[in-house]
Amino acid sequence: MKYLVFLFLLSLQTVCFSQKPRFMHYFAPTDVTSLAADNDFLWIGTSLSLVRFNINTLEKTFFNPLNSGLPSSSIKSVAVDKDGVKWIGTNNGLVRFDGSNWTVYCKSNSGLPDDCVNSISIDSCGNKWIGTRTGGLAKFDGKYWNVYTPPNCKSEFKITATAIDRTGNLWIGAYENGVFKFDGENWIHYTLKNTNFLVSSAAKIVVDKENNIWTASNEGGCIMPFFRKFDGKKWMALDSIPIADKPHNYISRLSANTQGYICVTTFDQIFEYENGKWKLISKRYCDVQSAIIDRNGNKWFTTHDGYLLKYDGKDWSTFSLSNSGLSENGINSLTFDHNNKVWIACGSKGWLFINGVPGSPHPISFDGKSWRVYDTTDCPAFKNEVLSTAVDKNNVIWFGTNGAGLVSYDGKKWETYNKSNAGLPSDYITAIAFDSRGNKWIGTNNGIAVFDGSTWKTYKNSSLFMPDCDILSMAIGKDGIIWMGIGGKGLASFNGRDWSFHTIPSVDLTTCYTISITIDDQNRKWITSSCGKVLICIDGISSKVFYPPALKPYRPTDNKEYPHLNSVAIDKEGNKWLSSSSKFFKFDGNNWTEYSFSDYGLPDVNVRTIAIDSKGNKWICAHYGAGLVIFNENGIDLPLE
Repeated sequence: MKYLVFLFLLSLQTVCFSQKPRFMHYFAPTDVTSLAADNDFLWIGTSLSLVRFNINTLEKTFFNPLNSGLPSSSIKSVAVDKDGVKWIGTNNGLVRFDGSNWTVYCKSNSGLPDDCVNSISIDSCGNKWIGTRTGGLAKFDGKYWNVYTPPNCKSEFKITATAIDRTGNLWIGAYENGVFKFDGENWIHYTLKNTNFLVSSAAKIVVDKENNIWTASNEGGCIMPFFRKFDGKKWMALDSIPIADKPHNYISRLSANTQGYICVTTFDQIFEYENGKWKLISKRYCDVQSAIIDRNGNKWFTTHDGYLLKYDGKDWSTFSLSNSGLSENGINSLTFDHNNKVWIACGSKGWLFINGVPGSPHPISFDGKSWRVYDTTDCPAFKNEVLSTAVDKNNVIWFGTNGAGLVSYDGKKWETYNKSNAGLPSDYITAIAFDSRGNKWIGTNNGIAVFDGSTWKTYKNSSLFMPDCDILSMAIGKDGIIWMGIGGKGLASFNGRDWSFHTIPSVDLTTCYTISITIDDQNRKWITSSCGKVLICIDGISSKVFYPPALKPYRPTDNKEYPHLNSVAIDKEGNKWLSSSSKFFKFDGNNWTEYSFSDYGLPDVNVRTIAIDSKGNKWICAHYGAGLVIFNENGIDLPLE
């Protein structure tokens, strides 16, 4: 079906910012989705920002909804037209950027059939061919919109990739619909039925200098993509690459640029294809996403893990596409020392490779200006993931790891405590707290240890008289009572002599995980658990349950799993700030204020932790995916010192 929509004049979107913004977003290297060349600049789309990279000065500029007219920080595609105008596909619309002005086209103000723009191709006449997630194919000539759907298309036309060949034909990859060729009027559909090799979905389509069509796709969710080449007559399997160390080095990515330069990567090798031959150019880098040649003949590659690579024919250079010193976008915990320096415990970096070397998790410090990463050269225990952080009254920073024990740092010296050299019941450290006498209480997955600076005492099953010793959270009140959440067994407290278990009306904590415990100036305990979206307050022996507005209360009889509140932080005015899946809340004791990341164009994330510094900035940490967001309703005040 084809229809024509006249585009009325759109007001250009401009964004004005105060001297102190309400939000700041820091992130580590992240998924790269697209790459386009524009004279002396590369435009790089990532899952968290749009990056402009100067190939001469190597300067990086980051664009996101907080400092530009972008409607979303998740960039799906980027293309540059002959006038140097940038066309950017996001999950919230198509964006035109002429270097000064941002214009956003979406379903509500244009003929765009779907706001999620997966691909953009520009033909010789300047028409923009736009592939959307569920709305099919659109053409935009700068004034009018046309929307196209292939005849006899029996399901949603979900476009994953587009490319224009040397004769002006548009090639379209469609999810579960194979590959289409479209000349503006006629369609040819290539499927499993009429080809010997083509699979059902094409996630990547590129065109080489000889006008061959190359496709890559995953069949049935298989990790290893299937590659095919079409010479205009027949489809051929891509099986002539001289891959070493089979089957480990399976083909992982297919890339090309507008000059028809073809690049294929395996797990840790890069091959280029030119004049019908394959050449191995690197055995260092992992999971290349895109390739392009600049005006000086340098070859640039982007990796899935957020790095930009340059190859001048002899030497390689590596550039991080991060706007911070974070080593990972998943953050487990965060705390502030007495100098207002923030200490961040990053999660595992998984498959991330830097210069061909596997990454590992690190604690990081940040004073509002400078980032400092601490790795195994500082302390061997940092080969393991850091799960918890805390600062004692002497400004010593303590780190709990997921198998290497407990680490302390006084600014000069590192100390490591584990089962072999200390009284820890386990080297898996989940929680750290300090009492008024300076004792360190250490929660593990096998009980609790208390350390007075010289001697250790351990509490496990036999002394706790509890069926489970997996400590998830811990806090100590002004009265010296230790409160702890126990995995799957509820809430307990210890006064130094007796252990108590606590029940809450309407919430069965014995079937839940007590995720966080925060104690205010009135010694009230504020508790979150996996039992739905509820906030529990224990004041002495009484308790009260609060529900954020418009959220369905938890009912133990329901089988449905409700998202839960993750953590609580309390500001100087006594307001409670709570983290949840993709949202955070402010609760003043009576009224709730809800903040959604999507309202500000930021990615939806599972917020793990909120911490508040001395200037009232809220530091919002994502357990995975989005790094660190700082928020202050009165304007962020950095640096902290």
